[in-house]
Amino acid sequence: MGQIRLKLIDSPSKIKADISRAMADHVNQMVIRGKGRLLTRAKPLVANWILEQPEVESLLDGKTGSLAAQVGIPQGHNQTIVDYLVSSIVAATSIKIQPFDAKLTRGRLDLNFQPSDFGNLLDVGMFEVLTKKGIKLEWLRWLLEEGSKPIIIGYDYIPSSGRGRSNAGTMKPGVAWRIQPAFAGTLENNFITRAFSHREKDMEKLFAQVIGGV
Repeated sequence: MGQIRLKLIDSPSKIKADISRAMADHVNQMVIRGKGRLLTRAKPLVANWILEQPEVESLLDGKTGSLAAQVGIPQGHNQTIVDYLVSSIVAATSIKIQPFDAKLTRGRLDLNFQPSDFGNLLDVGMFEVLTKKGIKLEWLRWLLEEGSKPIIIGYDYIPSSGRGRSNAGTMKPGVAWRIQPAFAGTLENNFITRAFSHREKDMEKLFAQVIGGV
């Protein structure tokens, strides 16, 4: 049986560099090809994470004592408002790709969820209510920014079926009303930021599935 001899023309360092470059090209192609699928699969997860939050569940509830009743969402508008809220957050989901270099030391894929200034939500009229006196109440801003500080001075929420815009309570003279502590949020810590906290493993799994062609 004859013998086959191989002779390396290039140096080991050149071969190593070529292999690294080929791997980087392959990874970049997979990431680019998988970008659309990754975004498509990520959006339903985003919607579910938001809908799981106690604040959103209470906005949907609409019953006496619920968050919807306290902030004055008109009866029957709960589902429409929550649907718009969720769809706005889902629509803000995006992907940014920085291609990997030949050494695979630089490069990243960022899955971005919600703008940190909440500009896509806070200027939307749907997340406000107008009182009989023509005063605009920005209830979503309260939930996202105001924490537990007093919001309406001189009044308090009184649960009462069949009363108020929500048909589940009304404001009566009192000391002050505020978002209850369990729902209170700030720009750094609110029901939206909490929805995306500790989701790294979910994203790693999704990324592996998409890049792996599952």
